[in-house]
Amino acid sequence: MDNISGETSQYQSPVINNIKIRIVVHISAIPKLKNNIARLEQTTSNVNNIDIVTTTSASTSTIKTKSKPKPLKKIKLKRERKSQTEKKCFKRHHNFVVYRQNYVFIIFFQKGTVNITGIRSSLKIFDAIDTFCQQFDISKELLSEPIIDNITASGDFRKYVDLSSLKRLINNPKKAVSIISSASFNTGIFPACFCKTFKIGTIIVLASGKYNIVGAKCFNHITQLYMAMSIYISMLK
Repeated sequence: MDNISGETSQYQSPVINNIKIRIVVHISAIPKLKNNIARLEQTTSNVNNIDIVTTTSASTSTIKTKSKPKPLKKIKLKRERKSQTEKKCFKRHHNFVVYRQNYVFIIFFQKGTVNITGIRSSLKIFDAIDTFCQQFDISKELLSEPIIDNITASGDFRKYVDLSSLKRLINNPKKAVSIISSASFNTGIFPACFCKTFKIGTIIVLASGKYNIVGAKCFNHITQLYMAMSIYISMLK
């Protein structure tokens, strides 16, 4: 996981939790993509339908012993659980499929749009793309440049935060930092202060000092949100 910036006094800088990217398969490769999806779906289905039957050998059947053969119920149960886990790696919906292999691939096969999530570091973005190319036999040259749709991160200011006071500071017309446009806090809905910006995402602050950043489009947005909120947190008594 990426650590975006250094420590600010006692505050914990944000750590990347998930990166969601989007790529588009060239229209000429969409028929191949559909065929490979069907092939992979069939392969997964065949694996799930394999039934391992455990039997004793002919030689042991002639040996007279008082001990009973070991029950196969537990073996079959383990196999069923394994099959259920394997089935989860591929799921077809009306106009898209979901495939799990280290990352989560959501493939809209009619238009060739692919969303990839489960990326925990900027260094893993191209590894996720490589995994897609290997699993679906699509050349990288037939893919668009990846676009980051969403980055989520979290951290801890390591101090109690008066959420009502934080809301007043941010919503003050003479606010200290203009990057955060508004703040809302309603304990009846969720015990956290939602601090929004115009374009670069939202930072959600809990009374415990922990925070989450959602909706960022680049790593610089994460840093900007963290630094802006750090100023407000330092102003609280």
